[in-house]
Amino acid sequence: PRAPSPPPPPPPAPEAHARRSRPEIASLKPPKPFVPPSAKFGKPARPSLSEQLAAIREQGSSLLHEIQKTFNVDGPAGVGRPLCTLAPRSVRVGTKTCDWPGVLKFYEDRAEYHFVHPKHRHVEMLMRYRDMSQLGLARGSAQLRFRIEHSLEWFTEEYNHFDPTHHLDVTLASAAEVDALTGSAAWPRMQALCRSRR
Repeated sequence: PRAPSPPPPPPPAPEAHARRSRPEIASLKPPKPFVPPSAKFGKPARPSLSEQLAAIREQGSSLLHEIQKTFNVDGPAGVGRPLCTLAPRSVRVGTKTCDWPGVLKFYEDRAEYHFVHPKHRHVEMLMRYRDMSQLGLARGSAQLRFRIEHSLEWFTEEYNHFDPTHHLDVTLASAAEVDALTGSAAWPRMQALCRSRR
């Protein structure tokens, strides 16, 4: 007798469909606080604006003290002691504005402006009252203005005494300094010795 034939092989199983990956949803957590790069490496953070201004004021006060010490502003009493000492905010000489730290001293017959020049270092300008003209003082703007009727030792290119538009404009720090000048014995001396007033 014939042997029975083997059973047919089972049909192949259907291929499994590949599972699609779902897109990941970004986290809705709040962002991390900003940390300056300098702080990450242990470096000090940049000072605030108020701290920078305080440091500048401290440096200016220190420099002004050095100028006063150098020029002996607070020297011993006696002949030649200034009647009034001020720290102007700026001085304009002809076409040049000087905003360098300085000290303005008033004596019986003259005014002296001591300041630190970037090139010439310690500079002393001497201005006698008898050489001044068009003397004026405005409390509102805290400005002292006058002319010197001769050429200057300094600022020879910026100040021309033949030019009627050229003046020396001293901007004081405040109205209180104006009151300090007018309340001193130097102001009537200036008015009495100058050639003309505004």
